[in-house]
Amino acid sequence: MEGVIDMVNDGFILHEWEKEKMVQNNLIELAEKRGQELGIEQGTKTIEIIKNLLKQNIDYIVISNASGKTIDEIKEIEESMKEEK
Repeated sequence: MEGVIDMVNDGFILHEWEKEKMVQNNLIELAEKRGQELGIEQGTKTIEIIKNLLKQNIDYIVISNASGKTIDEIKEIEESMKEEK
């Protein structure tokens, strides 16, 4: 049979296009997961930097310009710092 390239444990025969689709889906899932991990990691680093700047009494506008966060978001981070104490 042309196009049949693999057989899986449950007995289904996979055609080349089906296997290719499965590989693509797995790669997409891995890329999305890694992207989420990197986003969380970057967000955590940004928050820690903002906290350090707040501890040094740096102006909200300066922190906002440097971090890309809004002043309201920075104030929320500042409030969370007070709650941590």
